[in-house]
Amino acid sequence: MKKLAILILLIAFSGNKIIAQTVENKLQLEFSELNSWTSSGSSLPGNVSKMPLATRTKTLASQLNPSQSFDMKISYAPDGMDTWGAWYIEQNTFNTFNFTNWQYVDIFIWFAGKISVPSKLWIDTAHKNGVKIIGTVFPNDKEMNILIQKDIKGKFVAAQKLIEIAKYYGFDGWFFNVESSVSPSVASEFTKMLAQLETTKPDGMEIHWYDAMTPNGEISYQNALNNANALLLQNGKIRVSDAFFTNYWWGSDQITSSVTTAGNIKRSPFDVYTGADVWPKRTGAQALFTKSPDYTWITQLFNNYGPAGNAGPVNSPKTSLGLFAMNLTYNSGLTNFNTDPDDYTNFYKTESRIFSGDDNNVAVTDPNGTHIWKGIGYYVPVRTVINKLPFKTNFNVGQGKIVATNGNVVAKNWSDMGKQDILPSWQWAVSSTDLNTNTLRPSYHFDDAYDGGSSIQFAGNLADDVTVKLFQTKLTATPKTKFSLTYKYPAAGNTNARLALYFSDNLTKPVYLNIGAAPDPAWNTTTFDLSSYAGREIAVIALNFHTGKAVNNYIFSLGQFYIYNN
Repeated sequence: MKKLAILILLIAFSGNKIIAQTVENKLQLEFSELNSWTSSGSSLPGNVSKMPLATRTKTLASQLNPSQSFDMKISYAPDGMDTWGAWYIEQNTFNTFNFTNWQYVDIFIWFAGKISVPSKLWIDTAHKNGVKIIGTVFPNDKEMNILIQKDIKGKFVAAQKLIEIAKYYGFDGWFFNVESSVSPSVASEFTKMLAQLETTKPDGMEIHWYDAMTPNGEISYQNALNNANALLLQNGKIRVSDAFFTNYWWGSDQITSSVTTAGNIKRSPFDVYTGADVWPKRTGAQALFTKSPDYTWITQLFNNYGPAGNAGPVNSPKTSLGLFAMNLTYNSGLTNFNTDPDDYTNFYKTESRIFSGDDNNVAVTDPNGTHIWKGIGYYVPVRTVINKLPFKTNFNVGQGKIVATNGNVVAKNWSDMGKQDILPSWQWAVSSTDLNTNTLRPSYHFDDAYDGGSSIQFAGNLADDVTVKLFQTKLTATPKTKFSLTYKYPAAGNTNARLALYFSDNLTKPVYLNIGAAPDPAWNTTTFDLSSYAGREIAVIALNFHTGKAVNNYIFSLGQFYIYNN
């Protein structure tokens, strides 16, 4: 595997000087190396992931909007992962690209050039969250000839090698991005190679195809699945690929074409990922955070929307959704986090905004009638892997300015995506009788942590009562189940905080467990005995903050949830 050099930016704290340190990167393979690749040769054992794919539970009843549908799948593709994440060991810098909303995503595309292998750190965390992660095959016209070479038995060598590479490193398949035209004969052989790959790959491995090259070898972006490109998904009874990711210049007619064509070739319309290029200011891109163009692109993916996109509950998607250039949170100018580690609040707030809307609150829609982008979470339900005990999270996002162990803090800049914990299902979901007077809001906090590099801080004015739903779960309490909650309150005394558990047999009336008074301003742990709820299923975990007298500048920090049988 070719050794490349990339520059990782490390921030020096003597002034604002930025120091570049070279870190060796072996996570890309040249096409010239592919057909001779062996695990004992040009491989990188340190990048091998052994993390199994977690089993997800898909439950609608305990969603914020139970009328949503799991039919729509979402793929998530930051552009340039060979730059933003191509290392497999901890880095001594805080401001690296990070992702915290796995619960909405089904496929993470490690989008980069050449033959790009995902980092072990990202594979581990994707799999912990039940998300498949696939590498990229991005050939030019000459490299296409390498992909169609055959062995003496007439089998395509590349098909077998791509399977071997994915199995060796522990990731879940490949995204093919062919944007160079080739002859019809090369295109025909390439389609056969894909079909062989599809036939011989192990169960669970996925092959995705991008809408650029058509079966005759021409580059012709169709912006839909149609008769011009359907052979790259299905050729009669031959399955050529698992998914088709469309180009971005589409409207309602193209979506209809995708649905109709999928039916004609006896494939699910949800094997079509309608592409959304969200990079700001790109011509033809799908907008997120500006008023022009508007946001009707996402409403077109659902059957029950009127012209204004405000019709009834979201419950009938047409295709799946492919999100591209999701590094817009990092280096598009929306935030400065890629060059300024002090801009972390803006970075994480911008990612939350993608999923929770302009108000960063997926629990409500347009509370003031002024917000335009509702967030992916308005349209798509969360998935959860919290379906067995024990469950522990320290709310560690996988990077920080400190390293904490049981509340003991050491200052250190670091980043290791593989250390990320399972994070809240909703980021964020805040409900109250009046969100204007109750300004209490959660956010990731990097100045203090109980274990790892971050905690969740709830800060603002508390007028009366605020509930913050955090996790969707499927956990059955037993006579031995305990729930330990580690928190910090600025002073000894009443915390005005309660653990709120929503059981699946009564989702409208939570059980409140008082956290009570903090004995001191350090990290404290309260353990609740859940034996009286044995046999009942915990469906949602929340925190409730309540007071009979308004509290201004309220602060409560959450360091750990630990649910276990003892």
